[in-house]
Amino acid sequence: MVDKAEFALLPWQQALWLKVMQARSAGRLHHALLIAGMRGMGKIRLARSLAHSLLCHSPDAGGIPCGTCRGCRLFQAGNHPDLHRVEPDPESKSGGIKIEAIRDLAQEGSLSAHSGGYKVVIIAPAERMNGPAANSLLKTLEEPTASTQMVLVTAHPGRLLATIRSRCQQLHLMPPPESKALAWLRERTGVEDPLLALRLANGAPLEAERLLDPELLRQREQALDAFLALGEGRGDPVGTAGAWMKMDLPLLFEWLGGWVADILRLCSRHPTPRLNNPDRGEQLARLSAGMSPVQLHRFWQRVVETAELLQTNLNPQLMLESLLAQWSDMRR
Repeated sequence: MVDKAEFALLPWQQALWLKVMQARSAGRLHHALLIAGMRGMGKIRLARSLAHSLLCHSPDAGGIPCGTCRGCRLFQAGNHPDLHRVEPDPESKSGGIKIEAIRDLAQEGSLSAHSGGYKVVIIAPAERMNGPAANSLLKTLEEPTASTQMVLVTAHPGRLLATIRSRCQQLHLMPPPESKALAWLRERTGVEDPLLALRLANGAPLEAERLLDPELLRQREQALDAFLALGEGRGDPVGTAGAWMKMDLPLLFEWLGGWVADILRLCSRHPTPRLNNPDRGEQLARLSAGMSPVQLHRFWQRVVETAELLQTNLNPQLMLESLLAQWSDMRR
């Protein structure tokens, strides 16, 4: 039998799973599913669980695979011939999914499944397809093969072609209520108060679990100290950018956006604003007192735009230096 604990869906995935399984039972499962949600929601895990269920010869009424059939054994061994994973080319400088991968997929998709059931294709992260690859996939989606189930996974659905999104059934994984996420984290990690990590993760439980790593929390403390110093007219933007380049830049930009968003919330003078960084509320409040909400909003927009540009060939250190120089000048 399948290991129920290993297969177990995460609590916040149950509703989407039920929706997909009901469509499957009714013979209305869409040929292309788009699983979307922020980092730390278990999107890949959900996609693999779905693939396992579809490739099992005898799933139960809830879609849980039997664990004993040939399909389950091949899946668990990691060599099922009807499961294909399309990922960024590790040798590509841009880190994108190239058209060759999609062309190969289209060729494979025209064939019937080896086992006579489903052929499952997982494309992740789907937003990393370059233009030609996305257009090639669009042709495949327009002429679906009956036995092929496409599963696209992305944290940024807006970066996909609108025509691709429109040809998929979109499944959005939303963060659970904070109280339930905290209870799950306490049980999972044994940490008595994981609130800060959950707020830093924007409510995504798996990302919060990762952020409970003391080393990551230490890096966040150092980066926030430097950010606050620049906002107070101290520190060196170039030196700070150089230090930040040694960090996980996508994660750093998530933190940076959260710091600016908290200052904006504090500018509203709401008596009890919900902060992503409640442990630094007093320092952020002092900083907000001398800043223009309009300027802050424009700066937050630039943070978001710069984070998007990290996926390009532009020099990230120069982008960071420019961004931090602007932040340092805003106080003046």
